[in-house]
Amino acid sequence: MKFWLHIIAFFVLLPLWGQKSGIVVDANTKQSLPFVNIQFDDTKKGTVTNIDGKFRIDAAPSTMLRFSFVGYDNRIIQYAHLKDTVYLQPKVTEFNEIEVIAGENPALRIIRGASKNRKDNDPERNLDYRLKSYSKYYTEGIMDSALVNKIEQGIITDTSTVSAYKFMDSQYFFLFESVTETFHKSPNKTKKTVLGSKISGFKNPLITALFTQIQAFSYYKNSFMIFNQEYVNPLSPNSETRYIFIIEDTIINAADSTFIIQFFPRPKSNFNAMKGLLYINSENYALEKVITGPAKKILNSEIKIIQNYKKLENGVWFPYELKTEIEFGTQMVNINKINPDISFKGTTYITEFDFNPSYKGVSFSAIDVDVEEDANEKDSSFWQDYRIDSITDKEIKTYRVIDSVSQNLKIEKKLETFSALMRGRIPIKFIDIDMMRVLDYNDYEGVRLGLGVFTNRNMLKWMEVGGYFGYGFKDKEWKYGGSLLFKVWRKKQFEIEVKYFKDIVQRGGIRFPDKDFSMMSTSSFSRFYIRNMLDHKYLGIRIGGLLFGNFKLNGVLNYQQRNNTDNYEYHFANDTLHNKNPYDIFEAGITFRWSIREKVIQLPGQVVSMGTKWPTINAVIMRGFQGVINSRYDYWRFNLSVDQEFNIRALGKIYLQANYAQILGNVPLDLRFVEIGTNSGFTIASKYAFEAMGPAEFYSDLSTNLYAYLEFKKIKTKVKFFQPQFTLATAAGWGRMNNKEYDFGVSYKTMEKGYYESGVRIDNLIKIQFIGLGFATYMRYGPYWISDKTIDNFAFKLALKIGLN
Repeated sequence: MKFWLHIIAFFVLLPLWGQKSGIVVDANTKQSLPFVNIQFDDTKKGTVTNIDGKFRIDAAPSTMLRFSFVGYDNRIIQYAHLKDTVYLQPKVTEFNEIEVIAGENPALRIIRGASKNRKDNDPERNLDYRLKSYSKYYTEGIMDSALVNKIEQGIITDTSTVSAYKFMDSQYFFLFESVTETFHKSPNKTKKTVLGSKISGFKNPLITALFTQIQAFSYYKNSFMIFNQEYVNPLSPNSETRYIFIIEDTIINAADSTFIIQFFPRPKSNFNAMKGLLYINSENYALEKVITGPAKKILNSEIKIIQNYKKLENGVWFPYELKTEIEFGTQMVNINKINPDISFKGTTYITEFDFNPSYKGVSFSAIDVDVEEDANEKDSSFWQDYRIDSITDKEIKTYRVIDSVSQNLKIEKKLETFSALMRGRIPIKFIDIDMMRVLDYNDYEGVRLGLGVFTNRNMLKWMEVGGYFGYGFKDKEWKYGGSLLFKVWRKKQFEIEVKYFKDIVQRGGIRFPDKDFSMMSTSSFSRFYIRNMLDHKYLGIRIGGLLFGNFKLNGVLNYQQRNNTDNYEYHFANDTLHNKNPYDIFEAGITFRWSIREKVIQLPGQVVSMGTKWPTINAVIMRGFQGVINSRYDYWRFNLSVDQEFNIRALGKIYLQANYAQILGNVPLDLRFVEIGTNSGFTIASKYAFEAMGPAEFYSDLSTNLYAYLEFKKIKTKVKFFQPQFTLATAAGWGRMNNKEYDFGVSYKTMEKGYYESGVRIDNLIKIQFIGLGFATYMRYGPYWISDKTIDNFAFKLALKIGLN
């Protein structure tokens, strides 16, 4: 009889004994909870949920499961009664309310070990690997849980409220998927290629590339950037003086243990701090899991970074699941008069991994992300191969609806237009209009009207043809020019350009051809005050590209004719040949740009810089040859510019620029160098210029100068349009001029004694959208102080700032 009872019991209980899967969620928000500790029968043995809060358990029906997670009440469920969704109730207390007991903190020993072994455990520092990853990002609306419960129970039947709930339940606001292949060669060489991208409503590759920068791959850096702010890693050296650490739980594994340590900043801390949980392995103090985020809200938003590591065969713990979550504090969307909270979630899963890769055909360079030409054209079979789960009805509807809305509102076209505007272009089908050729101003031409037209990628991907014309209302002269650009090798940015123009050029001006134009930079305002111009005909060719890494090299060959339009004459050693005007010159040389450790995004037809903490060097080395056709002068010309930016924690940012210029040979004034002075009445402040110096006041044949700016963080106010930001500025210059006796018809000074000025700039006294208005004042001092009128040593200027910050 007992035998048959056992048989019957076996078949009755068999379904309960099988493997069960499910998900753990917050009982209020219904959001999944990653890394929830699941213990068996009051032991330390068990498992944890994955990065999406999912679990899979195989246990006896009588096993008691204890679900525990920091900040939530524990819950005990018998395996036989386990459902596919487990709800945990949040505790009322918060992290910073935990009482810290005096005495030796056992968590510090573990943290010190993790900090000491940080470099040895860092997979990027110690591993060569190739991997493929699948990423999914989406934005959704979240209604108040109490309101949702009433709707689901039928208590609330208001049509608009129910309609808003159904809308948010059936689709996302935004959805993006991508597949990326990454090659990494330790310690710091990385090459990412986006193989496929699928974006609801968009096809612009810039969006694809920017999303690849969201996920922080490793948690072993001393600090990391979040929303353009630098945060201190709790595993950085001496972190115990900044953070409080508490052991919350310990998980006993077969061969080792996992310590769950909570951390948060010490009271009254004054630094950008994190808070969260660290899961640290007892064997080598390596990270197994991380749940973290800024201790304080950023722009009223909560940010959470989650990482899950897997132990490889060689003993290294490697991140294979990465997630970023942002709960926006501002209600930006209105749906039928309902203002839901907005949530962003992005998850990356490693789908293929090889830590003994072949690097054949892989070129490590400044290109951090390369988007393939056909990335947004992948078919459904491609996505089926890489998706972790099958595409849901909610995701299908999101793509269909958002694509339709984007097409109707022409959002893609508007985005392309905005991107082109930042480069000074207006796209119209197959051509771009150069904004700077339509309307411009300087003291020599006055208002200048014209038109510049260039082909874009919609016509030809491998070639750009363009031309322009313009008319200055003050000098009453027409100008024109054209260019032909061949894009020979996209990934190396190798180009061949032929250019001709009949225009004007600044006397003594310096131009670095590889310095990028930006609508956001205030340095471009200095051109408004140029008044020392001459007529200029130019025919030249440029050939160049990336020589290695971040080093871009160009070879230049040109023939020019210059014609002074004022009373200037150059008399060299009574040689009447040099008195003639116009005159020709023939030049050959090189230009280069080296942005040390700069990372860029390579898009089809565009390169976007992600910046660098290291110096950026621009240089021009040119040789002028006498006797080639009618060229008149023999000389060497050298120009060097070094730029660097520094972030200063809790203070702001420092900008530095140093310049050097020298010419060897006897040449007229326009081939020498003019200092950039912008003091011409009440004007607009311009970065990297002498603000209290008059235009064309100083010339030299050997010149050095330095510009330095300390830009403080914005002062937070309760007034939306009032966001003052202070900048302290100082500049110094020195110059020398030989053979000044050869110059006639113009007057100028030299800077052998050294020129100095300092000032203060206040931006965003009035901030409307992306335009900020402010005020700036500068004073010159030292040997070139103007003694006649003290007020003449001051410059008062409008501070105009264009940008989203």
